[in-house]
Amino acid sequence: MFRILLLLVTVSGFCEEGQYKYNDTTPCQDCPNGYYQNSTASKECFKCNPGTFQDQHKSTDCKNCPNGYYQNSTVSKECFKCNPGTFQDQHKS
Repeated sequence: MFRILLLLVTVSGFCEEGQYKYNDTTPCQDCPNGYYQNSTASKECFKCNPGTFQDQHKSTDCKNCPNGYYQNSTVSKECFKCNPGTFQDQHKS
């Protein structure tokens, strides 16, 4: 099974999930932290939305901020702890 998948990726020019490439002549690149790609045929990675983050490269999705943490911007590598006197009781905030 692995050999067949590897051959398909090589012959078709597709990248693995978590990677992208600009065109057929460029090599596959890993999506950087704060981005993800869940397709094998993409020319770009997607930004993590507010309330999510991704602290690893070559990711296929973003992680939700846990309770007590927040992230209000895109392309986030981490979530921030709520300020004293405030609290976030919902994921993905």
